Amino acid sequence: MAKRNIFEMLGLEFDPPDNLKKIRAAYENWKKRLTAEQNTTVDQGRLAEIKSELEMDNYILQVIENPKLRQSEAELLKQSRIEDLRLYIDIQRGENQGVLQVNQTQIKKIREKLKLSPATITATYKAQGFEVKTARTEKTVLETLNKFFIADSVLAELRKYFAEFQTVPDRQNYPWSSEVTNFYELAYYLEHKIEPSPEFYKRCDTAELCEIFKKEAKKISAPIPAWRPLKALLNLAETQIFNNDDNRFKYDHSLKIKTLDDFFAKIKAAPEMFKHDRNFADNCINRIRKNFENFLNYEQSAALYNKAAGILNDPYESVDNAMENFFCVTCGNCGSFENFRTHEDAERAKCKICGENFFVECPKCLKKVPYTVDHCPHCDFSFNELRRYNYYVSYMNSLLDLINRGSKSDSEDVNKLMNEVVKTLAKTKTLKPESIDLRKI
Repeated sequence: MAKRNIFEMLGLEFDPPDNLKKIRAAYENWKKRLTAEQNTTVDQGRLAEIKSELEMDNYILQVIENPKLRQSEAELLKQSRIEDLRLYIDIQRGENQGVLQVNQTQIKKIREKLKLSPATITATYKAQGFEVKTARTEKTVLETLNKFFIADSVLAELRKYFAEFQTVPDRQNYPWSSEVTNFYELAYYLEHKIEPSPEFYKRCDTAELCEIFKKEAKKISAPIPAWRPLKALLNLAETQIFNNDDNRFKYDHSLKIKTLDDFFAKIKAAPEMFKHDRNFADNCINRIRKNFENFLNYEQSAALYNKAAGILNDPYESVDNAMENFFCVTCGNCGSFENFRTHEDAERAKCKICGENFFVECPKCLKKVPYTVDHCPHCDFSFNELRRYNYYVSYMNSLLDLINRGSKSDSEDVNKLMNEVVKTLAKTKTLKPESIDLRKI
């Protein structure tokens, strides 16, 4: 019989090794079990195996009592298992040479089979060029959600006050209140300008929007009951939503949650046995991904599913779904998304629906970034500024076109349009320095 590693024979942990007390106890149990089996079995083949294994008794004792031998034996088994893991990773990678992902569920499965520590498994994957995903816990789920959505308490206040503003009429001052459901629509009606739609205000600078709401707040200082919900909304806009770009980013995502209210209610009401079922959960997660174009990976959508299902204390982990380790990217032109095995595959790909690139070159650092990002992760170039600049230019061109096609005798309308052109041009000059140079791109 070939010599076996004592940690393997005794069923002990070797990465790192179990303590001496546990090793001695395992040895006593091993000897007692084999001796009892030797006295009772009649299988000659098994008797030969037992005899061969018991002949290692002295060697096992020698290793147990010698710290250097004990450490060497543990290290030999560890290195053998690492080689097994490297072979597995090599097969798993296949012909893909780019950055691949591995999740904590897969690491847990490997731990069960090879008995290597999570730290060793993680280090081995990283050395082979893999990106290791962090474990999904209540804390990480909430951290993920907090990066994309405003707080639930603020969202509840917004819904409450918008509902009140819609149902408490003030025909003289706010005859359009029943039409307003969000801050972009509110800015549109408050300005009474010639902007084509509330969509224009989605392109406006955060500080500019905040100023619109500040000006209106100064006009309604009188304690009139009908104005109470509007005053509350203006205060929230100034202090919680448009006080910085990060909160505005979260607000934009939170607007989309309302479109999934009915769907989330059904998830919450589903039987508990369904909520951790792979097919049920992944179908829900895929639907979420389709509704949130900035959710570029499985993890962010799964976090929202965990919250909707009410399982933050025991987050859903995909066990068999290999798609969790794919890179999901969204087309900035048509909103469809696709999964890719590696970052490099995604960078090279074009959308199958509309033909646009999923990744674009950053004008500042020239590195490839997803089309839908708000800022370049490499140099922090503002793609929001770029989109806003392009929108302003397009809007000014449309105004100039109206002026060119309009009647020269109608000077009042021409002046209004020209004033709007001047105002929009001024907006482009408030953008960050890099955006002022965008006309060169």
